[in-house]
Amino acid sequence: MIQENTSILSFWLGKPFAKENKINEQRKKSSIVSDKNFGNTDLRKEDINIPKLIDIDYEELNKFYCAKNAGFVKKYKDGLIAFCNENVTNLQLMSVSVYKNDTKSDNPAQHFISINNNTEFFLDVRDIEYYNSIKEDLNLYVSYKKGYKNKLLHFNFKKNKAVINSVNRLNTYLENQQIEGTYSKNFDAFIDENHITRFVEGLGVSDKFETIKDAIDENLYDSGSYDQDYMNEIVEHQVTGLSNKISKTDVLKLSFENFLVNKLIGLYGMLDTIITNSTEEQLEKLKDEAAIFKVLKLNKGMLNDSKKITSCVKQFIKTVPADADYDSLKKILKTHQNKNIKDSKRDGNAKDQNFSINTTDVVVHLGYILLLLRYTEFGTHLPGIGKIDTKNKSYTDCYIFWQKVRLFNITNNYIEQSDFPIMLDKGKIINDEDLHNEIFHIGKTQSNIIKNTEYTLEDCDIINTDTKLKIKEILKESLNQESGLLIPHNACVEIPDDFIFKYARFVESENFITIFLHDEKDRYATEIFVKGEDDFRYWLYNEHNLSDYQSEENIGNLYLKLAACIRDWKVLIERDSTMTCRGPIVPRNVDTERKRWFYLPRVKYNRINTEEQSKKEKIFFSETRVFSGERREHKRKLQTGMKPSKAQIVLAENRGVYIPEGYTYVRKSVWGKLKKSPREIKYRSKSMHGLLFPFQEDINKAEELVNMSPGGFEEHCEKYIESLGYQVYKKWNYDGGIDIRGIKDNGSRLFVQCKHYLKSGNPIGPDVVTELKGSTDLERKTIEDCDIEMMIITSTRYTHGAAKAAKALNIKLITTDDFLS
Repeated sequence: MIQENTSILSFWLGKPFAKENKINEQRKKSSIVSDKNFGNTDLRKEDINIPKLIDIDYEELNKFYCAKNAGFVKKYKDGLIAFCNENVTNLQLMSVSVYKNDTKSDNPAQHFISINNNTEFFLDVRDIEYYNSIKEDLNLYVSYKKGYKNKLLHFNFKKNKAVINSVNRLNTYLENQQIEGTYSKNFDAFIDENHITRFVEGLGVSDKFETIKDAIDENLYDSGSYDQDYMNEIVEHQVTGLSNKISKTDVLKLSFENFLVNKLIGLYGMLDTIITNSTEEQLEKLKDEAAIFKVLKLNKGMLNDSKKITSCVKQFIKTVPADADYDSLKKILKTHQNKNIKDSKRDGNAKDQNFSINTTDVVVHLGYILLLLRYTEFGTHLPGIGKIDTKNKSYTDCYIFWQKVRLFNITNNYIEQSDFPIMLDKGKIINDEDLHNEIFHIGKTQSNIIKNTEYTLEDCDIINTDTKLKIKEILKESLNQESGLLIPHNACVEIPDDFIFKYARFVESENFITIFLHDEKDRYATEIFVKGEDDFRYWLYNEHNLSDYQSEENIGNLYLKLAACIRDWKVLIERDSTMTCRGPIVPRNVDTERKRWFYLPRVKYNRINTEEQSKKEKIFFSETRVFSGERREHKRKLQTGMKPSKAQIVLAENRGVYIPEGYTYVRKSVWGKLKKSPREIKYRSKSMHGLLFPFQEDINKAEELVNMSPGGFEEHCEKYIESLGYQVYKKWNYDGGIDIRGIKDNGSRLFVQCKHYLKSGNPIGPDVVTELKGSTDLERKTIEDCDIEMMIITSTRYTHGAAKAAKALNIKLITTDDFLS
């Protein structure tokens, strides 16, 4: 019989499975105790050597679920049984949970015992009456899958304080739930037993992180006469062992199950609100609004029993065939979801979910739950895409994945298998924190917000009025003056001076322009612009509390840059040249090997608030109104019943122009026949970034360059040559028409002539090119045989003759613009 004050048991399975010498050695090191003790000095550890063995039929044993990370203790004979898959060759440590009296449980699965701080077992609130009947004299039977096939280990806990404490805590939970009336009281929120089993397995994973935190905080060892080095060794061993037992896939599943439960509770709350605020007649009319309401059969009687609401949802899910087509569900979801986003803005408090609810919300929410249950492999796959790639991702990245992912991005296939969302809170990137420090914080702060992740507040009141007006005017111009072309799919722009994000990725569809902002580890946050409106929805700002990181001015400038990007893509002609398409490249300063298509020069978005700058912007914005209504390549609405010709459809597809139903395509040749003024040509060919963001660093570099002496200019060019991998050397006795000489480790050389004519603005002619060729030929005779390249660097420009001569003589022509930044 186990002592009343015992909460930790050590034992082994006997010589058929382990060596006694090894067990004795492990006993000396068994100073780690359960993380569930919370420093309670009244409870103690007891070694019982080999427990009493009880016979069981093998077929009967196999009826019980063998827990991987966690499971329920199940009713068996006169007590409870726990079936685990632990290593039987080691000393076993079993701890019974003991909580402080003031701790409050918020889970219908109450932690009960832990085996080796690895496999967790829980009490099921639905069996509370049985637990109350046996808590004073509990018989616990433990089976090891790798141990005896027909025997159980038997432990008798008579009046054991830890056992009684755990059962009483579950009683307290039930009392609190009767007062609060939540849907999770008796697992009512869950779909079926398999769902509950998966959820409890997830609890076992989260408990491992709790144990890691306790180990690091030094709460897992006895207060004995151990020196610090020995205790550190124990802690490190414990943390490493636990970390090795947790897979990133397990964490993804944990994130998924928590997310799914919150989605379900959110749906039940929506239905409850609709029933409360509707008459029986109105509820009856709902059946005509959407087919799902015919199955749900909402009525006032459901308010008296929460199980009636949960049952109607579960019944609807069961009516959907198991082999239902994903594409069909996605189409329904996109239609309702896009309508919901496009037609409604959200007010209220995001954390309290104080949002008005419509019937489309219910359709989207229930469809999302179906998608999660049927097409994600329980959190390990993206529907229609494939298995989520956790390579190079942290535990925290995996835990955040389902908490922050948006249905909008899933159904539109905007994210790939290796795309993980970012979470920002209280001035830090949560993804970069250790999960054992954040797992419970994330759960609490997100549990309400993620009930419907599409609904975030949609305003940003900290951007100053002037900047806000510019953002709105730019976005309005983007649609009024558009050329008819879509933004190139997944087109990217660098954001080099942001505190968090390194580049922005744009995706355009019929109704939306979606923007993904990626950080240095290629994690993303989402922003959206709804076509037909004059401002962003500010998902990014509201969901991630950007004001904790950035000044009001920086946030305004970030949104101004995004608006300017949209304007350039929609307004400019010959976009690849005017927007400086740089082809598929790996993003700078981002930990990824994935190449993206980047546009626009790599400029910062700091703005200069001078009178001259304001004047330039005023003139530029006036051009918008001057050219309003001009004919150009565009979409044109047809009269009712008319359709575009096949030729127009083909032309549109080849040009990458999206043509909605009821519209036709006016091709680019119409634009080309228009008589355009020089002002309009400039307007259609100049990126707004050059206007809005002439940032000070480049201005300072340019001014510094103008004032350089010839010698200073040569030194400036030497740094560029060194950046190419050359060691610079000179012949001090003469120039010989070569200003800079560079040599690499393999002996190859580079001869450079520098020409600094910036103040005069004179271009470089072909005479300078031929001079360098002659000087190189002369010096080649005085050095060993080697490869020699030639280069000219100037602060101005080259004539056509110089370019032609350089091509013939294989001489590189460089301007300081090529390496100014």
